[in-house]
Parts: sequence; structure tokens; C-alpha cells
Amino acid sequence: MYSGDLHATLGVARDASLQEMRRAYRRRALALHPDKNPHDAHGATARFQQLQAAFQVLCCAQEGGKHKASSHRSRKEERKQRRRKEKATEKEERRQRRKREEWLKKRKEENERRRRQRAEEWLRGGEEERVARQRAERQHLQHTLRRRRLQAWLDREARQARRLAKDMARGARREKQREQERRSQAEEEARREAQRRQEERDTADWTRRKVEQVEAWFRRDEEERRRREEQLRRYRRLEERWRREAWEKRRRMGEEGGRGTHKQE
Repeated sequence: MYSGDLHATLGVARDASLQEMRRAYRRRALALHPDKNPHDAHGATARFQQLQAAFQVLCCAQEGGKHKASSHRSRKEERKQRRRKEKATEKEERRQRRKREEWLKKRKEENERRRRQRAEEWLRGGEEERVARQRAERQHLQHTLRRRRLQAWLDREARQARRLAKDMARGARREKQREQERRSQAEEEARREAQRRQEERDTADWTRRKVEQVEAWFRRDEEERRRREEQLRRYRRLEERWRREAWEKRRRMGEEGGRGTHKQE
């Protein structure tokens, strides 16, 4: 510990005289003595010891040679002082222990007195308190039963609500499945109807093409028949003309032959 800490512990300046140190020591000792601080005996004892040590060291530093000459006496005094401090500390600890034990004993006696007082009051209350307790127990039991009945009713309603919700969900799923099936059937029927109509259109087109083809065949045959008939009529006319021309030629030749025979005659 250096001198600055010692001066601060004693509460004096660095250039203070021995008389000022002694006055400051007395003033601080009265303030820090353990008897003045019973609520913090251990801390007060430690601070008082630090104050004593700081005062002794500073006094020795002020006295200089006197301190060196009487070092043996000072050590002896220090040992005595230390023993006195230890005894004072032990005495203070015993006093604090006794005080703690007395406080615990008083607290125990107070608790015991209160227990006896409550027991006496219970004995004096007697039948009324028991009746009141029984009434309170009956009321509590009735309240518990009502609460349990209410809880059972709530649980039953909750189960019914969950069952109803499950049934509604199941019905919704079934209705959705039926709707999907109906939609699928409608789509299948629409597809089949469209396919049937397409087949009817294809059949009608094929029939129309076949009819047109047959009509074209008939027209071609009719035209061929008419062409042949026309050709046949032309041939007949030609043949008739040829026959008439030949007849006319034979007739002319016959007439010419008759005239020549008549001339020869």
C-alpha cells in the first residue's frame, strides 16, 4: 500500500502534520468503529483495521528515527493490538450470533403462538366453522359437478359437431364425385354425339358422292345411248339415202337400157 492510499484512508492531505493526522484518526475511528455500525460488523471491523494500520504507518513515517529505535516495541504493540482486534472480532461475531439466535428464537415463539391462537380460534369456532366448511365443500362439490356436467355437454356437442362436420365433408366429397361423374358422362355423351354426327355427316357426304357418281354414270350412259341412237339414225338415213340413190341409179340405168333397146329396134 503506497502513501497516497494511506493518506486517502486517513482522510488527510499529503503534507498534513502529525497533530492533523491524530485528529483525523480520532474522527474517523469514531465513525468507523464496529460498535457504531452494528448492522455491518464485519465490514466496519475491516475498515477500522485499515484505518489503524494507515495511522500507524504514517505516524512512524513522521517520527522517522523514533520509529526505528522502538521497532521492537512497536511490533509487540502491533501483536497486542492484533490480538485485541481478533478478540474484538470474535466478540462481535459471538454477539451477532447470539443476536441471530435470539431473533430466530423469537420468531419461532411467535409462530408457535400464532399456531396456538389459530388452534384456539378453531376450537372456539367449533361447530359453526365445521358447518361453514361443510357448506363450502358442498357448494364446491356442486360447482364441480355442474362444471363437469357442462364440460361433458360441451364435449358431447363438440363430438357431434365434429361428426356433423365429417358427414358434411363426406357428403361434399361424394357430391363432388357425383358431379365429376355427371360431368364425365356428359362429356362422354357429347363426344359420342359429336362422333355420331360426324359419322352421319361422313355417311351423308359419302352417299351424296355415290349418288352423284351414279347419276354421272347414268348421265354418261344416257348420253352414250343417245349418241348411239343418233348415230344409228344417221346410219339409217345414210343407208336409206344410199338405197334410194342405188334404186334411182338402177332405175336410171334401166331406163337408159330400155331406150337403147328401143333404138336398136
